[in-house]
Amino acid sequence: MLETFLYPVIASFLTALTTWGFAKGKTKQQIRALQIENDEKSAKYYQGLVDDLAKRLEKAIEEIGFLDKERKELIDINRQLIDELRKYKQLRKEKIE
Repeated sequence: MLETFLYPVIASFLTALTTWGFAKGKTKQQIRALQIENDEKSAKYYQGLVDDLAKRLEKAIEEIGFLDKERKELIDINRQLIDELRKYKQLRKEKIE
């Protein structure tokens, strides 16, 4: 009588233990797969940020170049106006004398 009860209980226990062991391994694999997927998503997110920053930096560099060119043009115009003003003052002095 004990054998008819004991053998099925032991077989059920061993089956449950084996199933639990495989399920635990599968769960670890699923968790690792989710971590890898999350890492990939994070990498894509940060890559997008870097790409956006690179575009902004290029645009800022272009604007700085434009402003530098414009500044040089204004300096040249300013020098021309100063020269004209000196000529005007020279003429005025000559007229007064």
